[in-house]
Amino acid sequence: MKTGSYLAVRNAPHIKSAELDRITPGYPVIICTGLTNEQWVGVLYYEPGTEDASPYGPHDCGLSDMRNKRPLAYRGPCRSGWVARRYLMLSAG
Repeated sequence: MKTGSYLAVRNAPHIKSAELDRITPGYPVIICTGLTNEQWVGVLYYEPGTEDASPYGPHDCGLSDMRNKRPLAYRGPCRSGWVARRYLMLSAG
């Protein structure tokens, strides 16, 4: 990404859907789901500027509480949305 650029987080997996947030390059997100066309992925992320204040620790977002449960809409402490997959760089950690 260029200087001053951002990743748009949207409320649906489509370029014309509303923007929820703009996050900076390198900002950590958790990939939760992808579409069969692999163009969009559902992500979780801390509200920009609050990642150090989370009581859940880094990269948790309350997902451990959701194991072995049927799929539901996410209602944890983090934000969620859709991003274009081509702008993500995968890393482990």
